[in-house]
Amino acid sequence: MSKIIRSAKIAINSSIIASCFLLSSCYMKELRQSLEDAFWWRSYETIIKRPVSLWNRRDCLTVMMENIQSNILDMRTNIKVYATPYNPTVIAAMSKFRWLQIPVHQTEAESNFEALLKDNFGMYYDWNHQKIMDSRGNYFKDKTQIDSIMFLITIENYAWITSMTWPQLLPQLPDGKNITNIALDIPDITHLEDQIYLINEQNKFIKPKYVWGKKRNVLTMPETLLAMFEVKTENYSFLEKSEKIFLCIKGLEQDIKLEFSLKNFEVTVQLR
Repeated sequence: MSKIIRSAKIAINSSIIASCFLLSSCYMKELRQSLEDAFWWRSYETIIKRPVSLWNRRDCLTVMMENIQSNILDMRTNIKVYATPYNPTVIAAMSKFRWLQIPVHQTEAESNFEALLKDNFGMYYDWNHQKIMDSRGNYFKDKTQIDSIMFLITIENYAWITSMTWPQLLPQLPDGKNITNIALDIPDITHLEDQIYLINEQNKFIKPKYVWGKKRNVLTMPETLLAMFEVKTENYSFLEKSEKIFLCIKGLEQDIKLEFSLKNFEVTVQLR
């Protein structure tokens, strides 16, 4: 009987030790990831040369921030626009960041990346050779192979946000009522999809295939949109002979024009 009890104790202790080892391993892995995120910074050029499987959270944020353009420093307008193109590096960073935040199986994470690449950039991924391919089966080497570009666009009316946060800064009518609607320029965005353009260096422009996500017809609260542009037809590439493209939004106090280098669109990524 004592031998049975001794054996049971040994089994229980072994199980406890194994559990503690497993928990400590998970904890140390998470701790290492957190410390690396907090103290280890790599440049964008260094990150994109590494496989995405080695990127940490800070790497993902660095890649995304490198590709965001905005007019936040333009003091001539209260309308602020932030735009992010869904190019391969941004799609990889978004997929990996989500994977690090909400761990999923590797095959599911890779499937999500491939779906985003296809839907937002018109490209595919060759898993055997770890390379991006265009819709015609050719390996991606040049911007003229790109079929479509998706932009994530956020538009904010800083004047309206300020009026809601500090209403005492606005002038008052004689009867004490606030004159928010008189003092502020509140743009009408009923037909916002008709105000968005993509322009190349030949000064040619295209309108989006669709714009999705608008919630209101006036710009008070921030609006976050997805704008899809088709940049290639059978015999013509909108990106040909251009090193830069410009996302333009007209009719919001003044025209807003954000510049994007096509070099960032030609950067390929290796997942593993």
